[in-house]
Amino acid sequence: MLVSGRQDAPPRSYLFKQAPFSKRARGGLVANQKPLWPPNGVRLFTGRAFGLRALVTNDDGVGSGGLRRLALVAVSAGLEIVVAAPSEDQSGRGTSLTAENLGLPTWAERIELVGLEDVTSYAVAATPSTIVLAACGGAFGPPPDLVLSGINGGNNVGDSVIHSATVGAALTAATLGLACLAVSAPGPHNWESAAWAAGRLLAHADRFPRGQALSLNAPDLPPEEVLGLRFAHLAPRTAHPAKVQEGTAGRLTLEAAGSEYIDEPGSDISLLRAGWATVSALQVSCKTSPALDGVVLR
Repeated sequence: MLVSGRQDAPPRSYLFKQAPFSKRARGGLVANQKPLWPPNGVRLFTGRAFGLRALVTNDDGVGSGGLRRLALVAVSAGLEIVVAAPSEDQSGRGTSLTAENLGLPTWAERIELVGLEDVTSYAVAATPSTIVLAACGGAFGPPPDLVLSGINGGNNVGDSVIHSATVGAALTAATLGLACLAVSAPGPHNWESAAWAAGRLLAHADRFPRGQALSLNAPDLPPEEVLGLRFAHLAPRTAHPAKVQEGTAGRLTLEAAGSEYIDEPGSDISLLRAGWATVSALQVSCKTSPALDGVVLR
C-alpha cells in the first residue's frame, strides 16, 4: 500500500545537481542554485517516440543530481517517464526488499523536479527494487515498459555489481521481463559523460533486450574526451573486498578494503581505463545447475 501525503498541497519543488543540500522535513532536500542543464534554448521533447513508458529511479536518493540528469536524458530521447526514487540513500542494498515495505503502508510523496515540472515524480520510503515492484503494480500510473536507474555516483564494475542497488533495480526489472538500463559514473563531475553515453543507448530504447540488465559505466573523463561506447564483459576480482578485524564480546569489525580486478582485455575495467564508456549485458538466471542431477542422499 502506498500512502501519499497532503493530497491538497502542491508538489514540493526540488533542484537536483552536484551541490550541497540541506535537510528538510521527512528527509526532503533543498538547494538554492540554478539547474546546470538543459541550457537556455534547448527544447525537451515530451512525446512518446517509441511508445515506451519508463520508470526513472536510483539508489543515491531523490536528492541526487544524477537522477535528475538521467530523467532529462530520457525525456530528450522521447520517452514518457515517471520518476520514483528513494527518499533516502539506499546505496549497497542490491536487490533487497526491506521488511517494512512488505504488507505495510509505504510513504510516497509527490515532488517536483526543476526542469521537469511536467513529469510526475515521487520520493518513496523504499529500496530501489521495491520501487520497481511497486511501479510494475501500477503504484505510479501505468506500469513501465523500461526501467532506468542512476546516474550513480560511483562506477559499478566487475562482479561487485551484485551489491549495487542501482544495478539491483535493473536486475529486478529484468526478472520481470522488462527492458532496463543502469547508469553509473565515477562521480558527479562525470555525469555529463554518463548522460552522453546513456543518450546514445536510449536512441535505440525500442531494441533493448528484455530479461537482461544493461549496465552502463562512464570513464573518468569529460564527454569530449570519451573515445566512444563499447560492450564489455565484467572484470574478474582477484582480492576479497573486505578485511575482518577481531573484536571483543562477540563483536567484529568489517573494513572495506577495496576490490582488486584483473585488467583483462575487453573487460569493463580495462576499457574504462582506456577512456571508453562501457555497457555490459547482465544475465538474470535462477535456474538449477545439473551438477546434482541424479544425486540421492539416504
